[in-house]
Parts: sequence; C-alpha cells; structure tokens
Amino acid sequence: MTTSRQSTLAGKALDDREGGGLVGEIARVERELQKVQTEEDRAIRLYVAGKITEEQLDLQRKFITERLEGLRGKLEDYRAREERGSEKRGLMEAVLAWEREVGEELQELTPEERNELPRMVVEDVMVDGGNNLDITLAISVDGSGAVVSSSSG
Repeated sequence: MTTSRQSTLAGKALDDREGGGLVGEIARVERELQKVQTEEDRAIRLYVAGKITEEQLDLQRKFITERLEGLRGKLEDYRAREERGSEKRGLMEAVLAWEREVGEELQELTPEERNELPRMVVEDVMVDGGNNLDITLAISVDGSGAVVSSSSG
C-alpha cells in the first residue's frame, strides 16, 4: 500500500470514527430541543388563555425543564466531542503532511533505520482504563508536544 493511500485511509478512518455520526446527532438534538421549547410555549399560551390552571402549568414546566436540561447537556457533550474530533483531525493532517514531506526519503532508509524511526517519532504511549490510547509525539507539529488520542473498543 502506498504512503499517500495509507494517509488517505488514516484520515478517513478518523473522520468516520470521530465526526461521522456527531453532525446528525447534533442536528437531531437541536430539533428535539426546538420541539420541547415549542411545547413550553404552547403550555404558557394555554395558561394565558385560561385553559389550564397555574398548578397544571407548573407541573408541565417542571417536566419540560427536566427534558430541556437533559437535551442541553447532551448537545453540549456532542459539541465537545465534535470539537475534540476537529482537533484530532487537525493534528492528524499535520502528521500526515509531515509524513508526505519525508515519505520519499523514508524509502532510502536501511531496515535498521526504519525500525528506529518510530522510537524517534513517538515519545510516549498510554492506555487508560477506558481503552483510550494517548500517543505523545516526540516531533512538534504546532510548536508544542503533540498528543494523538484514539480509542480502541
């Protein structure tokens, strides 16, 4: 498999895993939030029109508020995950750009030099209890130490 093909596949795999379903989930939660807010507006209109009592309005608003808080929390979580995915894609693109720059030169390395290269590029690898993999790169792609996170599961 060629280096550029590997790069394309790595980038696509990260996009699929990190962002593929989040855009749809964010849109779904936003639609659900809008429905619940419309439901609250409707309850207030019913109260103003005298069709429900204040106690009924309070009860409906209590359940509506719980649903709104849950949906807002879910939306916040999805947006945070989307942000992390965007950061990972940016880092992956920087690493892949570096790899393209040195790719041809790598072909000229001896087998011993090729075996040593991962030790030079990767500073540390950690696996946490949730099977998340954090790889700290020894090379700097943005002026600081770079950490690539992924999960295996």
